[in-house]
Order: sequence, then structure tokens, then C-alpha cells
Amino acid sequence: GDDSADVVWATAAAHHSWDLAHTFREAARVLKPGGRLYMCCEPMPSWLRWPLGLAVGDAERDLGIHETWVPRWRWRKLARAAGFRAQLLFPTFDRAGLEERLRSRSVPSFLIPLVLPGLRPVLRTLQVSIHLVGTFERS
Repeated sequence: GDDSADVVWATAAAHHSWDLAHTFREAARVLKPGGRLYMCCEPMPSWLRWPLGLAVGDAERDLGIHETWVPRWRWRKLARAAGFRAQLLFPTFDRAGLEERLRSRSVPSFLIPLVLPGLRPVLRTLQVSIHLVGTFERS
């Protein structure tokens, strides 16, 4: 019902919405004022990554799965329009976690110490899987 929930949570799901603006409005409708919206592990590409992924989801759509590739600015705009004070949170990786991710992408071990210092400052622009946390503010 309206104003009935303290938290709305979605994990890797909201980007499958046919109407993301409606999804945000529905979350706002059921949340109590001050309620929290958590959208975890959503593909929110940066301005740098967005153009490189325009074919993302083609295979899924061929199977009938609604898959989207929505840039970060649009996620934030839709959240604000629905009454949320939204922030994007980036999963962080400690040094060992970053090293493991680089190894899993076939970066040779001897290059990893050379790559890490340059990678850290640009990690947010390259990262796609991001969390959106919104606090609902009744207008």
C-alpha cells in the first residue's frame, strides 16, 4: 500500500524495467517519507563506457529478456523526478581484490603492479556495476 514500506530493495533487477521512471515512482509511492531505496549491482555506465556498450543486451533481448543500458545521469534524473535524494555508490576493491580482477582478465602478473597506480584514479569512470541509494523526500 501507499506509504507502507521503510525500504525498497532491488538487486540487479531495476534495469530490466520496461519503464524505469515508473519503477522509481512506484518505489516512492510505497515508501514512507524518509524511506530508503536500494538498487544494487545495476549496470550504470559512465559517459566513457556508455557509447562502448550500445549493443549490450542484444542477445538477451533476442531471448525476450528486457535488458537496458542506461547512463548514470539518466538514473539520477529519474530518481530525482520521483522524489529521491539519490547518490551513486561504487563497489570498492582492496588491492588484493583488484589484483584478482586483473588476473581474471588475463593481465600478466608482472604488469599488475604497473597497472594498479594508473587504474585506481579512473576506476569509477570504467566501472559499470554500481549501486543507487535514494532517500525518499515527500514533495
